[in-house]
Amino acid sequence: MVAASVGVVTCCLPIGAVLGLIFAQRARRQAKEAGLVAPATATVALILGGLGLAAFLGFAVLVALEIRKEQQRTAELHALVDEAAAQNELTQPVACGLAELRLIQDGWDGHSGNSVFESMECPGRVTIDGTSAVLEGIVIRPRQGERVQLSACFDRGARWFVRALVPADFGCGEHPGSQPPPAE
Repeated sequence: MVAASVGVVTCCLPIGAVLGLIFAQRARRQAKEAGLVAPATATVALILGGLGLAAFLGFAVLVALEIRKEQQRTAELHALVDEAAAQNELTQPVACGLAELRLIQDGWDGHSGNSVFESMECPGRVTIDGTSAVLEGIVIRPRQGERVQLSACFDRGARWFVRALVPADFGCGEHPGSQPPPAE
């Protein structure tokens, strides 16, 4: 019963739930072979082990769905920006797509992936100055914490790329984390 209880609490690791199920089933079988009534703790352990295993499976399904959602969104963004980023003109939808891809890949505030933020709004316009550009007015709503206002700083080599995502109150040239992406 202890292993099954631990399995319910630690739904990320189903070891306790599985052990609880095995021990409970073994206790019930031994009681039946001895002609005794199965102990109530074995029944409780079966229930708790089943709940722990169900919690693990539910958690695994949620994680898999979140990963799939992120992969689909990343594929959509690549379809939008891959060819367009090679053009001389950087349009607002392409700039927003590049900024969102950068946010998904590199994250924000030490966390990466699409699950870092609930939503991203990108109403700002692109200002181009030669081979660099700025997209201001990006707003992300993290899953935890206050909404964040950003600016995206772009440079153009063979294609447009996000050099940095910076807090809105920083200019693109002022932010110390402005580094180009690794060569492709």
